[in-house]
Amino acid sequence: MICSHNKLLLMKLFFFSVWRLLLFMPCPSSAQGLASKSNVPLRNLVVLANSTAELVCDTVPPDRHDEVILVLWFRENVGTPIFSADAREVSLSQAGVWFDEDILKKRATFRGRVSEPSILAVSNISLADQSVYRCRVDFREAKSRNSRINLTVIEPPKSLTITAEFSQTRISTVVGPFRIGDRPKFTCTVEGGLPIPVITWRRNRITVPGQMESSEPERIRSTLLLPPLKRSDWPMTLTCSASNSERGRPLEQSFDVDMELPPLSVSIVIGERNPAVGKPFSLPCHVTGSRPIPKITWWKNDVLLDPSAYNQTLSINGSVAISVLDLMLAKTETNSRITCRAINPYLDTIVMEDTWNVNLSYPPNVSLAMGRSLNAEGIKAGDDVYFDCHVDARPPASRIEWRRDGIKLVHNTSANVIITNQSLVLQNVGRSMAGNISCHAFNVEGQAESQRIFLDIKYAPVCKPGLTRYFGVSRAENVEIACQVEANPSTELGYKWFFNNSAETIEVPRSRYNNSPSASVLTYKPLASLDYGTLLCFATNAAGTQNEPCVFHILTAGPPEPVFNCTVSNHSSDAILIACQAGFHGGLPQNFSLHFYEESNSSGRLVLHQVFAEPLFLLSSLKTNMRYKASIASINAKGKSEDVIVEISTLKEPERQLEVKPGKSSEPRPSSSILTPTLGILTGVVILLCIAGVIVVVFLRRQCLREAQAAANNDGTANGILLRSEATNNQTNGTAGGASTISKSARGGGVNPRSQSLKPLMDNVDCNIDPGGPVFVSRIEPDHWKNQMFCHTTQLGWPVGEPPPSSQTPPPPPPPPNVMMTQQQSIEAGLITPPYTTDSSLELRSPDIIPPPIIGSCDFGPATLPRSYKGFGMGSSSTLAAAATPVEAKKPHVLWSDTMPKAFRQSHDFLRRETSSHSAGANKRESVV
Repeated sequence: MICSHNKLLLMKLFFFSVWRLLLFMPCPSSAQGLASKSNVPLRNLVVLANSTAELVCDTVPPDRHDEVILVLWFRENVGTPIFSADAREVSLSQAGVWFDEDILKKRATFRGRVSEPSILAVSNISLADQSVYRCRVDFREAKSRNSRINLTVIEPPKSLTITAEFSQTRISTVVGPFRIGDRPKFTCTVEGGLPIPVITWRRNRITVPGQMESSEPERIRSTLLLPPLKRSDWPMTLTCSASNSERGRPLEQSFDVDMELPPLSVSIVIGERNPAVGKPFSLPCHVTGSRPIPKITWWKNDVLLDPSAYNQTLSINGSVAISVLDLMLAKTETNSRITCRAINPYLDTIVMEDTWNVNLSYPPNVSLAMGRSLNAEGIKAGDDVYFDCHVDARPPASRIEWRRDGIKLVHNTSANVIITNQSLVLQNVGRSMAGNISCHAFNVEGQAESQRIFLDIKYAPVCKPGLTRYFGVSRAENVEIACQVEANPSTELGYKWFFNNSAETIEVPRSRYNNSPSASVLTYKPLASLDYGTLLCFATNAAGTQNEPCVFHILTAGPPEPVFNCTVSNHSSDAILIACQAGFHGGLPQNFSLHFYEESNSSGRLVLHQVFAEPLFLLSSLKTNMRYKASIASINAKGKSEDVIVEISTLKEPERQLEVKPGKSSEPRPSSSILTPTLGILTGVVILLCIAGVIVVVFLRRQCLREAQAAANNDGTANGILLRSEATNNQTNGTAGGASTISKSARGGGVNPRSQSLKPLMDNVDCNIDPGGPVFVSRIEPDHWKNQMFCHTTQLGWPVGEPPPSSQTPPPPPPPPNVMMTQQQSIEAGLITPPYTTDSSLELRSPDIIPPPIIGSCDFGPATLPRSYKGFGMGSSSTLAAAATPVEAKKPHVLWSDTMPKAFRQSHDFLRRETSSHSAGANKRESVV
């Protein structure tokens, strides 16, 4: 078996050697061989030298069942193959290759493919490789296939050189500089290249014609002559390129043509905002169009500045030069000249410059001035005042504000504040407008405030707020009352004190009070019931006398009244609020005591005891399903009031109602009720009957009044006169049927026993009265007010609210003694009366009715009355007639003096009269106001 195998191998080697010998046997003639293939198509292939040529051969079998067994490449003028690929036993992609080392020199690479043409790649092609190549493909079954390729090799130019006419030096990147008007000439030389290259000139990427020259083998030249240069020609870039094929990259060189240009423009850049005074800033200067970079200098008012004041110049793309000057200018340098000057160092005959007239920004400078016609020291309340605000600012002030003591003033004509442009007008100024007036101006650089002008408004004294107005004093107890006022000027203040009760008004002697720069202090001690009343304090300064006096009420001190109208409201789920109204304070400051008890079973436990300034009590943390009791009392220095008991229940009921009663507790009762239709009808009937009854009573009462008035008019004039003798008898006998008077003999020679604390005022009182004089006068003669104040007479009176009797009809005669009305029966409830008593036996806080004083009375000041105080009236005409005395001619008891301020008499209409100048004492009406 081994011998047979060896024999078979030897036979195969023999046949292969014979086949190779026949395959590579040379043809009789190369020309004949090529001639025999003249019908084979020829394809052209152009490649550049030193590149790779890809020779394509179609190796795709004509039949899919066939296969390639051999691929051969031939070259023109070479009889033997230069390359072969044997694929008889392997696939074409793995075929063994062979190449001619003398021709291909290991530069060949074969990529055999069956589905597409195969490629023979030859690298590093040179002109020696240029020829016609033939490819032969042998198939296992099909006929052989031949194809031809004409390989053409192009050699690009080897070098390119550019020179200028004025210099034979080779140009690299920049040439020049040239000046405006020059005509530069450039030459481009190209060496090598097959076929002969073509030289092209481009100017800023635009082709320009050049003149071609060929002087030596393998060297060609092209010359470019430019027209006269202009400023617009810069920047200029020239390019020379040489190319002999579209496949290869042309050989080219570019260079810039430099020019010397004078500055085109010089500008100082200020910016949107002007520089600020006293602040450093940078001032840039831009110079354009200069080649090369210009020399920039700075000048101030034609004086060269130190070069250290500005920075080095910079260049932006060689077209813009910038120089920055650092400055800090003062306000006095406004409108000065700053100049930036630029010059080309190679063209010193041309100079460009720009000048900036200094315009600085600065914050407002504000000054304030009062109107020229005004005297700052003589402004009084009610004058018109105006101010002018002078503002110096750049840019101009965008906003101006006026302020008084730092508070902004706004335009308000109703408040007499008028703001127009830079002026402030204050009309009808009052003391509240006094203060420091200032003007504020604003602009983009900041704000400024003017100096402050104090608006000093002179005004008459007014009472200082917060003064104690009520003083509860016991008899023979001293109390010091301070009268403090606000005034301008506040120096050299003068004070006057007056005392007023229901009977009289007298001036307090100067020795009874002490004046100080801050106040006037009066020491007052009431001794009798009529010493309780109202003290009036008037102050005077250089601006005038006080219009409204300071009023102080001297009250009888006593325990306060209990609180009333207490209400309970839920504040939260476990808290309640008890709110009451305070009763009369008894003439002294009062507080409110709360005792809060928790009632469990039959005993009560004290939970809270506290004193409050106001009758408002917030109780929290209450327990549910519990009963509470609150005992509330008013207390002052004289004692305490009755307790007011408020019972509170936190039982879980749908709704509860609390009943509050002074002095005793109230059980809560349900507030819910069921209103049935029957009950509703009955309720309506009862209401209608009550309304009808009220109407009948009113009608009958008016009828009775008309009948009584008609009867009074028919009684004659004798009954309408009050006799002074009857009044004197009533005083002597202590009769309570009407108003009593004090005769001149009872006064003890001009001393009024009813005002013991003001006894010195009764000296030198003249009570000599003209018997024929009128009983009533509407004006008191000057310097006689004291006589008329202390010499009282009984005045005619009638019930307040009823019309006075006619001047033709005298009042009716007095009724019999058994039917004479008592003093309390003649009182008309509800009149406004002073908060003091005229009888020391009466208590102010408890009675509902207070008897009238023993003489006709007038109230000279407002007062706060206790809740239970109803006041007194003048009595009916019959009662007054029973108490009258025989008619005597005495001065009326008008209590005002012409020396007192007129504004006080007008603003306090204490005494109103209706006096007939033709009747002597008849039909005179007085009422308490």
